[in-house]
Amino acid sequence: MDALIVGALGAWDPCNECVLRTCGIGRQYAQLMQHLMVSDTIRWSRDIYIEHITGHRQYQEASQMEPHLLQQSCLWLLKKVIQIRDTYCLLLFMDIFKDEDRKLMQTHCHSRAMTILKNKQGDTYVKEAIANLSFAIIASGYQK
Repeated sequence: MDALIVGALGAWDPCNECVLRTCGIGRQYAQLMQHLMVSDTIRWSRDIYIEHITGHRQYQEASQMEPHLLQQSCLWLLKKVIQIRDTYCLLLFMDIFKDEDRKLMQTHCHSRAMTILKNKQGDTYVKEAIANLSFAIIASGYQK
């Protein structure tokens, strides 16, 4: 059994690199994953500490988030997936999305792709539009 270990203050265990290679995770995605795991660990450690000191909860459940915040989170995820050029990891996120989140993602990605194709020119924009359409297709056809 292998594990990824991140200390409460964001220390990255060097043995994690071996675990990532064993799992077959590519170098670019592994770097992104390390950054996200360390950032989340530090954020949660901070939130737990602040909540302990003040008694006030520092986070919201996803179901209580404002729709525009959920949409911004979705956009950020899509941009990161486009940067690393690995859409497989998006399927992992589909497992945790609710049906209405997948529908929102499908609608947003389709709309974004059509806006890009109508208003922008150049290879970079075409690639972004294709990525958004791919995500819309994945979200529309995904079944648990």
